[in-house]
Amino acid sequence: MNHTNKTRLTSPYPPVKVESPNIMYAEILMDDYAGIAGELTAITQYLYHHLESEKVSPLTSALFKEIALVEMHHLDMVGRLIMEFGGNPTYRGSFGNNFAYWSGSFVNYSQSIREQLIADIQAEKTAIENYQRHAAIIDDPYARAVLYRIIEDEELHLKLFRDALKNLREG
Repeated sequence: MNHTNKTRLTSPYPPVKVESPNIMYAEILMDDYAGIAGELTAITQYLYHHLESEKVSPLTSALFKEIALVEMHHLDMVGRLIMEFGGNPTYRGSFGNNFAYWSGSFVNYSQSIREQLIADIQAEKTAIENYQRHAAIIDDPYARAVLYRIIEDEELHLKLFRDALKNLREG
């Protein structure tokens, strides 16, 4: 089953641009890009969950994969914002995380669909909180518009994961 039209909102994404370079803003976005709760972690975690759950629950597995594809688009947009601000979108966290490079240890490797969904719900909640905090700090209307639009998708993903968990419990 193809969830694509269900895993991203129909409203368009704003253009990825900034008013002017700002290396501090680029650094702030590094955690959203490749930090422990960033887009790269979401993509790899959701793809792992997709592969691990495919035989047990094809419908949930497809949901994991389709959300991972949306997260890939978010990774691209955040990476382009980092570049527009004058940064280099390497796969590492920000100064606040000691510039730690991304690691496969960030991924939840649970083999239980229930535990996967619980981890993914927490991941989406953390991503929303981080994007909201960063949008409040970054004083650039173009970047904020992109971050707020990403938040809308993340809120949808949170709802979809919660619904999947509820259906799992009822099923």
